[in-house]
Amino acid sequence: MPRRRSTLAATALLVAAPLLVAAAAPGASEPPAAAAAAAPTNGMIAAFAWRAGAHVSDDLDLVVMNADGSGARTLVPAAAKRSLCGFDLDWSPDGNRIAWASANQVWTVDADGTDRASVATGCVTHLEWSPDGTTLAVEIDSRTGLLTVATGAFRWLRTCDYGELGATFSPDGSKMASVGTADCDQDPIGWGIYGFDVADGSLDARYADTNLRSQPPNGMLAAIPSGAEWHPSQDLVLTTMADGSLGGSCHPLGQTGSWSNADLYTVAATADAPLVKVGSTSGEYELSERDASWSPDGTRILFAGDRNASCQSGSYVRSATELWTMNANGTSATKIWTPWSVELGFVGSSWQPCTAATTTCVPVVPPDPDADDDGVPDAVDACPSVPGPADNAGCPVEDPPPDPTDPTDPTGPTGPTSPTVPTAPTMPTVPPSAAPPSRMDAPRVIKRGRKVIVRWAAARDNGSAITQYVVDISRGRDKRAAPWARKVVYKGLEPGRYRFRITAANAAGQSDPSPWARVRVKR
Repeated sequence: MPRRRSTLAATALLVAAPLLVAAAAPGASEPPAAAAAAAPTNGMIAAFAWRAGAHVSDDLDLVVMNADGSGARTLVPAAAKRSLCGFDLDWSPDGNRIAWASANQVWTVDADGTDRASVATGCVTHLEWSPDGTTLAVEIDSRTGLLTVATGAFRWLRTCDYGELGATFSPDGSKMASVGTADCDQDPIGWGIYGFDVADGSLDARYADTNLRSQPPNGMLAAIPSGAEWHPSQDLVLTTMADGSLGGSCHPLGQTGSWSNADLYTVAATADAPLVKVGSTSGEYELSERDASWSPDGTRILFAGDRNASCQSGSYVRSATELWTMNANGTSATKIWTPWSVELGFVGSSWQPCTAATTTCVPVVPPDPDADDDGVPDAVDACPSVPGPADNAGCPVEDPPPDPTDPTDPTGPTGPTSPTVPTAPTMPTVPPSAAPPSRMDAPRVIKRGRKVIVRWAAARDNGSAITQYVVDISRGRDKRAAPWARKVVYKGLEPGRYRFRITAANAAGQSDPSPWARVRVKR
């Protein structure tokens, strides 16, 4: 099960928050089902991301996507708010819920975006589910606490302030590994990966000394570990190592230079085991691998990749952060997702385990942007279910004339006989019970610059089929739409205030106009 620690969550270390308060929200008292015994497969990936065109101070959406990065969609809008507490997220071990921390709150939500619930209040910078799904490990003020989801019971992992960063559970839930930075009860001190017993918080061992005073890669005066991610089925811990020492030149990890590059390492969960580098991406100079976690089946690694486009004046020039995966041995590095806001990138990621208890492992497929294949995107197509020319807002102009040379055309002649004089058409009759459509709700107005999209829900026809919709505009030309249409588009509106309302018609008459919907168009 992948576990993540947000790169922005480090800002939360500036704030002391020694108390976590469990929330009495609906559903918060019921823990998720424990993971099935069978090994999980890889489901969806969740992350926080800014919408296109967003500012860095804006809220981030909780986004889910397929394992290959396709089908990305917003699950919870504005889920993460920028604050000194930072934010983080993690899938439950049964794959049915996501827990996330943001702005002094801990939340959970179902995999389909329903049943959002507040679990606790506290300045949490990192969280992770226990393998049995009953407990959330939460990091508060650089210290790990254990929150029982069903009862709200809370205790610190350690009896003294040790400085556990990015704590992660072992596969059986009996131990935790974390980055350690400080002394506690005469334990070893200094940067390193440490293991603790969950039952009493006692030190299991220092798994890796990341000060790197005497082990490869040599030549480093300091290496900064970031997070600890325990393999889902092996006693193997994954961590990110950022280099840092003297100088300011571009260099691979392990050579003197600025704190510029980062690579992934694994370490066995035994005393002072050696760090083992996980492959290499683009010769180290071009991609910094950060914030890594295992796939649920343990065969792939999910990580954030900072592309180093070039080395100029002794410093890296980077583009935005993107989402990557690679094999557990570091091969087959693949970029799977470029965030919607390329300039801002994304924050955090977690990979959903799919088990026998998982209700969904694939996000809802987003609608076809051009369902009728007429070359006009549905976002600006007034008739997205029937193809039509772009110069007519995607709506058909008229029915095509009969083709007399096509024997399959039912509107053409069936043989060499002379045409007969058609009888007068039969006028449709209105059923006695039919009535004009009911009054519609106010339309929904979407403004994009000087373009306005007016959307509405289908009318209630009261016994007779809808024949057309009419959109009234307070300033400009009214528009008529086909009975299957659900929107019209106004382009190039002059700056000012506009009102829109919608009327439906059937064979029995016309509905009363809906309430007005208002919008202001700016320059």
